[in-house]
Amino acid sequence: MAATAPATHQPVRRLVEVRPGTRPITTPAGHWLSTVRRRLLISDILAVGAATTVAAFLRFREAFLQPPLTGYDVAYIGFWLLLSVLWLTVLAGFNTRDPRVLGFGADEYGRLVKATLWLFGAIALVSYLGKLEVARGYLLLAFPLGLVLLMYGRKKVRDWLNARRSAGELLHRVVIISGTAGDPRLLSELNTTPTAGFDVIDTIVLGDPAAVDPAGRTEVSPGDVRAGDARMNAVHAIVPRARALGADTIIIGASARLAPEELRQVGWALEGLDVDLIVAPSVTEIAGPRLRVHTVEGLPLLHLEQPQFSGPARVLKRVFDITGSLVALIVLSPLLAVIALAVRVSSPGPVVYRQTRLGQGGTHFTCFKFRTMVVHADRVDPRTLAPQGFEARLFKLPRDPRVTPIGRFLRRFSLDELPQFLNVLRGEMSLVGPRPPLEREVARYEEHEHRRLLVKPGLTGLWQISGRSNLSWEDTVRLDLYYVENWSLTLDLLILARTVAVVARGEGAY
Repeated sequence: MAATAPATHQPVRRLVEVRPGTRPITTPAGHWLSTVRRRLLISDILAVGAATTVAAFLRFREAFLQPPLTGYDVAYIGFWLLLSVLWLTVLAGFNTRDPRVLGFGADEYGRLVKATLWLFGAIALVSYLGKLEVARGYLLLAFPLGLVLLMYGRKKVRDWLNARRSAGELLHRVVIISGTAGDPRLLSELNTTPTAGFDVIDTIVLGDPAAVDPAGRTEVSPGDVRAGDARMNAVHAIVPRARALGADTIIIGASARLAPEELRQVGWALEGLDVDLIVAPSVTEIAGPRLRVHTVEGLPLLHLEQPQFSGPARVLKRVFDITGSLVALIVLSPLLAVIALAVRVSSPGPVVYRQTRLGQGGTHFTCFKFRTMVVHADRVDPRTLAPQGFEARLFKLPRDPRVTPIGRFLRRFSLDELPQFLNVLRGEMSLVGPRPPLEREVARYEEHEHRRLLVKPGLTGLWQISGRSNLSWEDTVRLDLYYVENWSLTLDLLILARTVAVVARGEGAY
């Protein structure tokens, strides 16, 4: 391990600035991480056990209800137990119980899906090659049920962890290393997102040696092996300082601009310590699935894959849209009829409001919604109704006098948008995507905002689950562009699941 510079060393004091505001040391990360792992393990055991047991009972209920058991029944009871053990083992092999991915979007659930698909694919392959008789009905029951229960268990553990973190508990104590320019966005995101689990206790700012002594000379102790290298002295002071603060995580900000040998020195100094090292690259708004690390002769290269706007993944998305919208229209048909009747009797005018929106590639399409305003309300410029505090780019008013009483209720729970399942079925929209814009909004787009039109607009999206109408225009654009660049079927499923909860609460809609 590399030697560290003494705390009283002049070069370190001149090159490292420690911002005040540290807090007392809380529960060590190692302790609560083991608690989280234990909860995840218990959740997985309950989910897998319940899925395999229910599937076995449904498939072999005669054997359960009419003993004695035959040799065939005993063999399948053994397979039932073996499947449970294999499933839990594969989940561990795919590192699905890593607390560091708990609550971090699609990756958390993606690992569950990959592990489960791998297991059942392996069972299918072995049974085919070995000509084994495996009850396909049993597997077809256990597979989807187990996956749903595993995801539900993850959600419950995530909810528990988020509640504790919102109360200031179970947080990683973080020291950020930045340059003189600082990393304001990194600090802002970490401080305003308590559920991410990062509690920034200090920021160490690495200075510029040239600004201290243009000639590159520094005052050092006799015999110091790093004489003349003041910046390296500062780098060596990072780990002792972080340990003195009780930190369990060090984040290297993009502005720190650590050279490879400097980053290597920090990594070496952390060997044997229970302290994580995280590097925050300057690449932002890029999701994990699009990032790949390749090594060329020891040189790590971060490869950014291009966004997918066509190909097999988009075909699968279209199949998912058709199936989902068709099922929704059939299941929700009684509710649609009730809403249509309520709109008809509440105020004069058509039941369905048709409005021209712009879809993929800027094509025009007719967007369907239940009418929530008085007739001809669209002829009134909303800016004349609320000159103060109006979000001009979104053309939405918190208390719009044009909205009918029944319309206000429909908007609160997004029931007015249910007819858009027809748009999804017709291929004009998708179940998940950016917000469908008006032509007048697109006319005011800046150049980068036109990327929202690269994909079909969605019935729901990141904007829907992140604040709905309470979002500013800038936040809406940022979320839409993130979705466009980082779409995945797993992300779509997560957004749909969270949409149900957001709509049920009726928050942020008007």
